[in-house]
Amino acid sequence: MKKVLLYFHTLKYLKWKQVRYRAYYYLRKKLGIEPKIPEYKDNNRKADFTNHVILYKTWLGGNAFRFLNLEKDFGNEIDWNYSGYGKLWTYNLNYFEFLLQEGISKEAGIELIGKYIAQYDGLKDGKEPFPTSLRLVNWIKFLIIHKIDDVNIREYIHQDAWRLYHYPEYHLLGNHLLENAFALVIGSVYLEDYRLFRKGINILESQLDEQILNDGAHFELSPMYHCLMLYRLQDCIQFLQVNHWQMVSQRNIDKLVEYAGKMMGWLKNISYSDNSFPHFNDSTNGIAPLPVQLFEYGRLLGINTSTLLLKESGYRRLRNTDIDMIVMAGSIGAAYIPGHAHADSLSFECRLNNHPFIVDMGISTYEKTQLRQMQRSTQSHNTVVVNNKNSSEVWGGFRVAKRAKTKILFDGSDRLSLVHFGYEKPVFREFILQSQSLKILDKVEAEADLFLHFNPDILPVLNLPEIMLGSATILFNGAKSITVHDYNYCLGFNKTTPAKKLCVRFEKQLETIIKA
Repeated sequence: MKKVLLYFHTLKYLKWKQVRYRAYYYLRKKLGIEPKIPEYKDNNRKADFTNHVILYKTWLGGNAFRFLNLEKDFGNEIDWNYSGYGKLWTYNLNYFEFLLQEGISKEAGIELIGKYIAQYDGLKDGKEPFPTSLRLVNWIKFLIIHKIDDVNIREYIHQDAWRLYHYPEYHLLGNHLLENAFALVIGSVYLEDYRLFRKGINILESQLDEQILNDGAHFELSPMYHCLMLYRLQDCIQFLQVNHWQMVSQRNIDKLVEYAGKMMGWLKNISYSDNSFPHFNDSTNGIAPLPVQLFEYGRLLGINTSTLLLKESGYRRLRNTDIDMIVMAGSIGAAYIPGHAHADSLSFECRLNNHPFIVDMGISTYEKTQLRQMQRSTQSHNTVVVNNKNSSEVWGGFRVAKRAKTKILFDGSDRLSLVHFGYEKPVFREFILQSQSLKILDKVEAEADLFLHFNPDILPVLNLPEIMLGSATILFNGAKSITVHDYNYCLGFNKTTPAKKLCVRFEKQLETIIKA
C-alpha cells in the first residue's frame, strides 16, 4: 500500500498529455512503427552564425573525451553507445558540444562527425529526442562556422530533424520539449523546411508561455537549467536574426527576444558578484555557460535585460553591504515535471562580505543511487528537518510524491516570514537582516534539527554558546545540542571536496544569529 500511495501522489500531478504520449510512443516502439521521413532535397543552404559562447573542453584529442569529470579514451574506435559511466555521460558524448570548444579544427570535427555517421544505424541513446536535439544544433553551428559544404552530413541532419518532428518529448514536457523546439526551429531554417518550422515555432512559443514565469525564471527553478535554456534561446534568436527566410516573421523574433530579456533579468537578480549562481535544485558547476557569458551574448544580440522583481519563482534575496542571502521561499516548481526539484523548502544560501559562507551542497550525480537520494533530501539543505524525514517526498532519482506547500507571510527588503506544510506540523521561518548580522527564527511544534552547510574553507570551532567561523560567529538560542559533521561539497558531477556542516537539535523554537 505504501508503494501504491507513492505512485499515486507522484502520478496525480502528470498532465493527461504526458500519459497519452508515453503510451503512444511505447506502442509505436513495440510495433516497430518507424517515422515517415520525406526524401531529402538539398538546397545547399548558405546560412550564417557566429559562436559567441565558448563551451567547456570535453574532447581531448583522438578518440578521448572527458565529460562530467570522467575521462575515457576509446582507443581505435569510439563506442557511441558506451554506458560505463552512466546515461548522462553517454548523452554528453552524443551531444557533440565539443565541436564548439576552443581549438578544435575543422578537419578534426569533420572526422568525428564521420565516425558517428559510420555507426549511425547502431546508435541507441544517441537517437533519443533529447541528445538528437542538441547534436542537431551543434552540427549545424559547426558546419556554418567552418563553411563546410557536405551534402552527406546535411542528409543526416535532415533525418535527425524529421525523427524529432515525429517524436517531440510530450511525455516529459519541460526543458526537454524546449530543447526539441529549439532544434526544430534551427534545423528548419537551416534546411529551409516549412513543416519543420511550423511545428518547431508553435511548440517553442507555447512552451515559453508555459515555462517562463512572470519574474523571468524557468519554471523548473534550477539556476543551471535556467542558464542552459537562456543560452539555447539566444542561439535560436541569433539564427532567426541573421538567416533571413521568408517563413520567419519579425513577430517570431520579437516574442523570443522578449522572453530572453525576462530570463536575463531573473538571472541578474539571482547571480552573485563573482559571476556564479546559487546551487538550488539540480545545479552545479561545469555544465551551463556562466552568467557573464549570457549577459554579453544578449548584449551582442541587442537584447535588453528586463528590470523585474523576484516574485513568481519563489526566490527571494535579502542583502546589505555585509550580508547577501538567497532564499527558496516558494513551493516545488513545475508540478508535472519535478525531476530536478529537491526537498529544500525554506532553504537558503548566505554570503558574508561577498564570500560564500552557508552554501547549498549542490549535486554530483544523476544516477539513481543513494547518493542522488541524499543530495535531494532535506538534510542536505540549510533548513529544518523533523523526524529525519523529507519535507517533500523525493524518490527514484527524478520523482516527487507528496510536496510541501509554502506560503510567504511577510515579504520585505530586510525581513522575510514564511511557512511550509511539509510535515504534520507547519514549519515557520523568519529571516531578519540587520547591519552586520542576520537573525533566523525557526518554529515548529516538535523536536527538530536545523542543518547548516558551510563553504569548504569555513571551519566551525565550538566555543559555546557561540560557534566561531573565521571572522564570523553564529549564536544559537534554544539549542538542545550542537554537533559538527563532515559532508562533501559538490564542485561538479563526480567531483566533491570535504566540508563541514552543523546539526542543531531544538524543540519548538530556535533563534540563530549570524554576525559578519
